[in-house]
Amino acid sequence: MGRAYLNRLQLECKRDDRMDKYDYHRRIVQDVLNPSFGSRPIHNITAAEITKHISNRKSSKVKHSYYYRGELETFHSRTRTISATSVNKENVVMRWVFKEARARGIIDNIPDIPNEARKSPEPDYIDQ
Repeated sequence: MGRAYLNRLQLECKRDDRMDKYDYHRRIVQDVLNPSFGSRPIHNITAAEITKHISNRKSSKVKHSYYYRGELETFHSRTRTISATSVNKENVVMRWVFKEARARGIIDNIPDIPNEARKSPEPDYIDQ
C-alpha cells in the first residue's frame, strides 16, 4: 500500500515542484515502514502492531556521523536513540499511508497512531 501512496504523492510533488517532500516520505516508507510491516496487506496491520513498531523505533539506535573542522579535519561517529520528534514525523507518514488505503476503500477505519511525548522546551528566562 505504501507504493500506491508514494505514486500519488510523486505526481502531486512533481506538479507542485516539491520533490524534496516526496524523497522524504519515500525514505520513511522504504527505510522504516517496509522493514517493520513488510509486504503484509494493510488491512491486516493492527493497532497493537503499530504500537509495537513505535516502541521499537523509540528504543532503536541510529548511527550519526559528522565531520569536525578544527586544526585537523576529523571524522566522528556516534550512536544515539531516535528522538520523539523523528518518531512523530514517521507516524505522520504512516497515517498518510492509511488514509490512502481508506480513500481507496481497502480499509474502513484508520487505526490509532499515537504521537510520542516530546521533551518540553527549556523555559525562556530572557523575558522575565
